[in-house]
Amino acid sequence: MRTLRRFFVTEEEAMSAIASGNIKSGDTVVVRYQKPRGAPGMPDNLVVVFM
Repeated sequence: MRTLRRFFVTEEEAMSAIASGNIKSGDTVVVRYQKPRGAPGMPDNLVVVFM
């Protein structure tokens, strides 16, 4: 099975695409160039995961 992969540079771009309906169920969202912040090894962009 093939899925559509969507690449974004910022979390804000990804969230905008999700909110506007451009991301469908089963699509893969990749936020590039984001380094872990906060707790060790835990990126702060979990909002995208839970939308």
